Amino acid sequence: NKFLLEPMGLEVGLELKEDIEKQLKIWYPFLIIKKIDVLQEPNNNLIKINLVFSYERTPNLEESVQIDVGGTGSDY
Repeated sequence: NKFLLEPMGLEVGLELKEDIEKQLKIWYPFLIIKKIDVLQEPNNNLIKINLVFSYERTPNLEESVQIDVGGTGSDY
């Protein structure tokens, strides 16, 4: 993965967001991406990704998913 050993920063967050959008369009073309937020917490070694989307058949019905990647392990 090209993001694995990269230091956190604005550029990495933007690249990660673009990569997520690109992959979702390839693998889930029936989704309408409404919003992607990539929040970085460097002190906790954590990236939080929040995705808001809808399906083409029901564009007014939004759903969301949050993915936390990394972390110090103290919360688990």
